[in-house]
This record gives sequence, structure tokens and C-alpha cells, in this order.
Amino acid sequence: MRCMTPTLDQEISIFSYSDAFYDDLCQLIIELQDYESKFNADRAEGKLVFKEYVQELLDDVHANQGDILMAKLDNAVVGCIAFFYEKDVLNKEGHIYISDLVVSEKARNQGIAQRLMEKVEEIAEEKKLALRVGVLANSPSAKFYEKMGFEVEVLELVKKVS
Repeated sequence: MRCMTPTLDQEISIFSYSDAFYDDLCQLIIELQDYESKFNADRAEGKLVFKEYVQELLDDVHANQGDILMAKLDNAVVGCIAFFYEKDVLNKEGHIYISDLVVSEKARNQGIAQRLMEKVEEIAEEKKLALRVGVLANSPSAKFYEKMGFEVEVLELVKKVS
């Protein structure tokens, strides 16, 4: 898989979410949910849960000093990253939690996820906060985050009972 860098005529722009991009956000969340369902059979189909999930995401971002950054490539929204502040009473410091990062399948391998992450890193650095993210155990996403400098700190185990 080759990482393609956008050409000059394929400018990536990063901007904060506004309600004008609600439909784009919904489509990206549907795509993320459907992608994650490949790695977790318990995940609901994106089109069945996106409205409730997007509303919960917008509420979390608003209530916790967060933001959703959107990425445009050739005037089309192709990705987003949602993040917000979480207080961590056990470690005495808060952190920025990345709740969602998605790049549309048609725009992957062009450095868009990396650009979105770099913007959030700038915010975290400015606020002197660590970044945290959760990923599905068997998803290839973990490799991306490791490449971006993340390290495994906590493992969450699940046991299904009847």
C-alpha cells in the first residue's frame, strides 16, 4: 500500500465542524461504523445508529471543550477527527481524548489522517495535555497510532456472558 501525497491541485484543508457539514459528518460516521464492524461483529450497521451516535458525539464535544476537525480534499469533505477534554482524577491531570478519526475510503493513503492528528497534537501541546485514543483490538488502526507516537498504556478486556 503506497502513501500518496496530494498534489498542488489537491489541497487538503482542515477546519472546525459547523452544522453546515452535518450530512458530511454523518456519512463519515456511517463509514467508520461499517469499517469497524469488520473487526467487531457486535457493531451495528452504520446507517442504523449514526443519528444517535452523531448527536452523542456533538454533545460530548460541546460539553467537554472539544472540537471536530473536518478535512477537505478537492472541495469534498473526506475526513474528520473528534476530540474532547477528559478529566483524569487518578493521574491528577486531564487529557485530550480522540473519540473518532475517519478518512473516507476513497481518500485514504494521502496523508489526511496524519494531518488531522497533527492539528490535534498542536492543540494538545498548546494546552500541555497528553493525547489518548481507544482502538479495537484487532483493527489495523493501532499501527497508525503507534506510527504517530502512541504507546499502549491500558488494555481493556471484555467477556461476553449470557
